[in-house]
Amino acid sequence: MKKVFITLLAAILMIAMVGCASSAQTPASSDSAAPSASAASAESASTGNAVETAAANYFANFTANPAVKWPDLFAKIDAGESLFIVDIRQQDVYDEGHIKGAYRASWGSDLAGKVSMLPKDKPVYIYCYTGQTAGQTVALLKMLGIDAYTLQSGYVNGAQKTEGYEKYVDKTATELPKAGAAFDAGVLSAVEKYFNEVADNGNFQIKPADAQPLIDAGKVAFVDVRQAADYAKGHVKGAVNIPFGKGMQEQFKTLPKDKQIIVTCYTGQTAGQTVAVMRMMGYNAVSLQGGMTNGWEAQSLPTVTD
Repeated sequence: MKKVFITLLAAILMIAMVGCASSAQTPASSDSAAPSASAASAESASTGNAVETAAANYFANFTANPAVKWPDLFAKIDAGESLFIVDIRQQDVYDEGHIKGAYRASWGSDLAGKVSMLPKDKPVYIYCYTGQTAGQTVALLKMLGIDAYTLQSGYVNGAQKTEGYEKYVDKTATELPKAGAAFDAGVLSAVEKYFNEVADNGNFQIKPADAQPLIDAGKVAFVDVRQAADYAKGHVKGAVNIPFGKGMQEQFKTLPKDKQIIVTCYTGQTAGQTVAVMRMMGYNAVSLQGGMTNGWEAQSLPTVTD
């Protein structure tokens, strides 16, 4: 009887030990189901690479400046074409008058919240005040796969200086429809973040008067994206010439990522596109307000030819 009791007790102890061992392994099994730190890091790197690739491809696949002249847009309207036009100015000026049928998605957080509503199956025409923020916007939209175009010189310097523009203006607000297009999640998130940050970063622009002392002190790098012949006629001292167009992203590798980069063109529109691409590639780039023509030279700031 005593032997039976001992045998039974031993069996109970063995079962208890097996149960404890099984219980001790449960947390390890649970941990293995959760993403590891290295997996999370890889996912983050993958998202970052997707954004940088989309940005670099903007100029790698560049064919022509995505700018449309206002008379050409008005001709399309006269021909009865159904156009998808987006006004990115602020609501108060939109309400005062905008192109008939234009949707409002104001530059900044409003545009950030609406960018995913835009279509990918038709051209999207963007206009702002003078073209600089529209330039940034068009580059970002193209990174998302949207067939976007900027209206040259914006509403102030473009539309309002086109004879007869008044007949194309209306005050009726038009709600932006949701197109239901699919976008790369990582690129969309980066574009939304870009638009959300513009209010706190001066629209990623800098005034010539503010830029000059930084340039003189060597605190910034300066990039001139005008064509070489125009650069040779006169440019900001120390400026690097990277002509705007296909393949220019290859020369970005020579630029620093540890200091601010000021980008200029003629009036700021192609510089706007360049800045958007560079910022998405990790550069701290800003556009010179007004470019060389309406900004630097208009304020009689010094240039060199060497």
